[in-house]
Amino acid sequence: ISTILNHEDPDISASALIHDNADEDHLTQALSSPHKQVNIDAMKHPKLNVGHLMLALNHPNKDVRLAAVRNEMIPDKNLVQAMTSPDSAIRAHAMTNSKINSDHIKSALEIASPQVKMSLLGHNKISKEQLSDALDDSDISVRRAAMGNRSIDGDHITKALDDDDFEVREKALDNMHVNKDHITKALGDEQPFIRIAALSNRMADGDHITKALDDESPRVRQAAIG
Repeated sequence: ISTILNHEDPDISASALIHDNADEDHLTQALSSPHKQVNIDAMKHPKLNVGHLMLALNHPNKDVRLAAVRNEMIPDKNLVQAMTSPDSAIRAHAMTNSKINSDHIKSALEIASPQVKMSLLGHNKISKEQLSDALDDSDISVRRAAMGNRSIDGDHITKALDDDDFEVREKALDNMHVNKDHITKALGDEQPFIRIAALSNRMADGDHITKALDDESPRVRQAAIG
């Protein structure tokens, strides 16, 4: 098997991994092969172990590194590192790892740059507490990204409506969990277009319209009428 793996023809070399007696040592050899397809085939082998993954994480073939960060056997520390990698492709593939849970996201958020935080905040395993913490982030882009998560609830919306950034407040009103109390709160916003956005929300009712008719802004009053 070792001799076949060393063959100069990539197809012949790859055929060695199909053999029933191909073992862990052969996989290590395959990962060091000059043939990219042999490297990739090794990553798909049922006898792949954590040791192979550690080799793969530093492999010169990027496709091998991408396969490594997607593998569920990857150690937690390495997964978090991949989730916060400066390489966007590595991050994207790591974020598809089914092993990810809220603890991984918590660790990643603690060391991530604002740009990386934005991608982490879109993950479906993020907790409501982590979203709430993100709404306190000093970076506007992070707070905006948090409001795009599907797990945003009424408490998050209430918090976001007090944000200094108008776009965060605007995103809050676009959320499906907006309720009548949120509309009432938004009608007290300093920005007329936020008050107009509140009136266009499906939860705006007659009481909200009545209140808006006394608004100082003619545009808001017009929105209430129209």
